[in-house]
Amino acid sequence: MGKESKRNWVKSVGRDHKISFLCLQESKMVVQHEWQVASVWGGNHFKFASIDPVGRSSGLLTIWNDSMFQALDVEKKDRFIVVVGKWLSSQVDLGVINVYAPHDFQNKKLLWEELLGTIRKAPRLAWVICGDFNEVRAAEERKGSNFDPIGARFFNDFIASAGLIDIRLGGRKFTWMSRDYSKLSKLDRFLVSAEFVNLLPMSNALALPRIFSDHCPIILDSRSIDGGPIPFKFFNSWLSDKDLQEVVEKSWNMSGPELEVFSKL
Repeated sequence: MGKESKRNWVKSVGRDHKISFLCLQESKMVVQHEWQVASVWGGNHFKFASIDPVGRSSGLLTIWNDSMFQALDVEKKDRFIVVVGKWLSSQVDLGVINVYAPHDFQNKKLLWEELLGTIRKAPRLAWVICGDFNEVRAAEERKGSNFDPIGARFFNDFIASAGLIDIRLGGRKFTWMSRDYSKLSKLDRFLVSAEFVNLLPMSNALALPRIFSDHCPIILDSRSIDGGPIPFKFFNSWLSDKDLQEVVEKSWNMSGPELEVFSKL
């Protein structure tokens, strides 16, 4: 399958999931014209930042819907792109970092330090750091290959020092797999700040099926979902309260739409 098929697939994923921020790693695209980005985004409202690939890897491309997000600052480093701005509907200050980590241990250590410094410059920002971290956090996140406890420790230390939260990923346990599926790893994830969680506590992440890459695309859904009224709960410990019967009887005899509905259940 060619480049056109890949671009159409990215567009379809964005359309189906109503994506407003797209972060691509190993893009292999040297961006010279806006139409190249439009061919991936599939819409008219967008801005972008890119780092051209070196050889056949390491290219980064971040695209966002500029009718929903106003970028105020963009910073490009060797291995990541930082976009800071405002989410227009809520005026939330948001920072998004698109990461493609190196494979070797020493350069990964340098990357964690650089990312930590970037986050500490704006500690009250709602941060989202996403991409291919080329590292796992625990032995169970790797199958069929050697687990590096030292690399995992430095990665976990970075996450803790930056005050980040690893959003639980649904859909699939592993996000990278070898061609013969003999090696599996969870290399891709969303790390968010406490400020982001406080603003959007219902956020969840999902890994989609692998199609063109050896990595699964991952999606962060920050939309709050209204599940309806909270179900009625009764705790056994209430039975020891001597006033329980009186409270229930008074409530039952009260008139009101909520209790009328309850009494008909």
